[in-house]
Amino acid sequence: MKSYKIIFITITLIAASATAILFMHACRPATKEKPNIILISVDTLRPDFLGCYGYEKDVSPNVDSFAAESLLFENCLAQAPSTAPSCSSFLSGFLPHETKVPNNSTLVPSGVPMVAKILDENGYRTYGVVSNYVVRKIRGFGQGFDIYNDKMDPVDPWKDADEISVNKYVEFNQNRNDPKDFIKLHNSYRILTDLGFQKKFKEAEKLYEKIILEWPEFYPATFFMGRLYVEQKDFSRAIPYLERVVEFDPNHFDAHRFLGRAYVGVPTSENTYLDKAIKHCKESIRIRPEEQPLYALISKLLERQGKIDEAITYLEELVKLNPEALEALCDLGKLYRSKGNYSKAVECYNRALHYNPQMSKAHHALGIIYFKLNRYNKAISEYKKALEIRPDYPEAHLNLGVALSCQGIFEEAILHYEKALELRPNWHEANINLNLTKKKKAKEKLQRTNEQ
Repeated sequence: MKSYKIIFITITLIAASATAILFMHACRPATKEKPNIILISVDTLRPDFLGCYGYEKDVSPNVDSFAAESLLFENCLAQAPSTAPSCSSFLSGFLPHETKVPNNSTLVPSGVPMVAKILDENGYRTYGVVSNYVVRKIRGFGQGFDIYNDKMDPVDPWKDADEISVNKYVEFNQNRNDPKDFIKLHNSYRILTDLGFQKKFKEAEKLYEKIILEWPEFYPATFFMGRLYVEQKDFSRAIPYLERVVEFDPNHFDAHRFLGRAYVGVPTSENTYLDKAIKHCKESIRIRPEEQPLYALISKLLERQGKIDEAITYLEELVKLNPEALEALCDLGKLYRSKGNYSKAVECYNRALHYNPQMSKAHHALGIIYFKLNRYNKAISEYKKALEIRPDYPEAHLNLGVALSCQGIFEEAILHYEKALELRPNWHEANINLNLTKKKKAKEKLQRTNEQ
């Protein structure tokens, strides 16, 4: 029979609008009689938005994997529709009318037998960290805790609670004697991500370095360090951290995804980096085959390597997943066009236009194909449709000018060349075509004069 440490995760359902986290840790040298205990409470999280309770989207992989091998309660109700009474109830085992905490304005009386008190009396060291003003120590929620971290910035209440909780938690766990008591909080991403999301890169880097040094097994810190460097476009420094994560967890979707970005971003002409980028993007798709942007990225990378057929395969897979992926249809048409398969290219562009008739780039691309097939009137028609939708489309003006010139419609062609140059001054190709067309027009005029 398997033996488990007891871990309680309580999801409280309340009506408040802000998400808050209550984290409590009680530890001592672990024994069967007195296991280590963790209590994590997430405020305002609906169960029907978690995969383990039936939500279709993959938004809670860590909670879901934990739930899969744990006891999952399917009929569990909050004791009250607000934070303080609900928290005081699950921390004491008494109902709100018994704790005398009917609302968020009421303090927890000192006589309420809170769980931290009971654990403390039984030889546990207790540590709590909160990110909600309602459950601060002065409101009675710190009763029985050896350490209760409720420090918050008055302007940014998440900042200090997140940063200090990690620092203090690392410090709190440094001197434990039981190595099995080393806790991996794989789902405590909010603590690690906020500084990065706030673009406080130096502070974030310093915090991640501290966590990695003190807590090397906590690989989310290693991941976020790599991600931090990717976001700063310091790709060479990002790669070793992210590689370490996928070595530890080969199914870490985001680590593979960011490694793909990192290898693409390294300034080198070596094909091996593109190979590695493609490899990690493919791994991301293996883990989450529904991630559509990755198919397009792999296709572009394969195209850079000249592997057009394989690039086409990935875009075909993408449009199977999403028939209305218009950009993918246009990119697919471009690849077929590069192979000279004009019928397939036309099919792709027409499919895109079926879903969005106002897609100017699809009309323009069709114009290019019809021009190559010497179907100048069809080309002119498609170029004009593109310009009706997007009048400031310089390439469409240029190509329409070329098609009109081939039909001997010099005056109108000149107008479109001039418009192309207005939109893109000093455009060499437009200048050359403009001058050639003016010469053709002058020559035609001279011929008419001589005939008269």
